[in-house]
Amino acid sequence: MIIRHIPGSPESRCRAGIASLLVWVMQRRVVLADRAERLRKELAEIDAEVARLEAAEVVIGQFIEAEGNGQADDPAVVQELERVTTTPGAGGMLLVPHREPDMDESALRDQQHPGIGPRQPCDL
Repeated sequence: MIIRHIPGSPESRCRAGIASLLVWVMQRRVVLADRAERLRKELAEIDAEVARLEAAEVVIGQFIEAEGNGQADDPAVVQELERVTTTPGAGGMLLVPHREPDMDESALRDQQHPGIGPRQPCDL
């Protein structure tokens, strides 16, 4: 901090010095608060990546263990994987296509929504 000679009475110089100090403290607080917020966000991103890597570590460890036991290619496991990945709606698969303004109604087939039954035209 640069110390300057402030003209005037000792009281006015003291007030001016305190005001200058207050401005510096406020500026420093704003800068540090901004830096703290950026560091919190960065830490949250790092924590999320650590969690993803921990999960990957567990899955890879389980795969290595299953492979060592000869269970990695077990037909029951393959069949279950096939069931959960090809079932309608699995993995974010769309059950009904997105509706567009010029879409033909035949694009929404009745078998795509079981339990609802055939659609009837609506009279408005």
